[in-house]
Amino acid sequence: MRIVTDCENCGAAMRLAESGGYLFCEYCTSLRFVSETDEGVVASGAGSGEHCPACRVELKAASVEGQDVSYCDRCRGILLKSAVFRQVIDARIKRGCSREAPNRIADDEALARTISCPRCRVEMSRHPYYGPGDAVIDCCGECLLLWLDHPELTVIVKAHQQRR
Repeated sequence: MRIVTDCENCGAAMRLAESGGYLFCEYCTSLRFVSETDEGVVASGAGSGEHCPACRVELKAASVEGQDVSYCDRCRGILLKSAVFRQVIDARIKRGCSREAPNRIADDEALARTISCPRCRVEMSRHPYYGPGDAVIDCCGECLLLWLDHPELTVIVKAHQQRR
């Protein structure tokens, strides 16, 4: 995993364990437990170097279903690569992950909002997610990144499960 933060005991890099529940230091074997958010995001506490396109705070390095993402602990949005998005959805469906999600309908206001890509600063395109679920996805065609507002990930997974 790419997610790293410095060990509080020795200063060496800590890495996220494959189980996703804790960080470990390969040098001094210290552990730091991390908590999972309501959408299953495990944040390391370390900054990702990118800023939230919605509220402008630094995003945290995190993981979802073992995949590297960035997470805003203020608005709870998730920034992830387009290729990772499908892997996360597939893993959630395969696992039967069922979290409560509010029923939402994409509206004109959600489609009208504009945000800039945290990486290249170009305005992200915004469109309804074309799979099941009423979510509006922000996309950067240049960087191949997606921004998911809270709770869009859960809404999409729940809709896929209900189709089965």
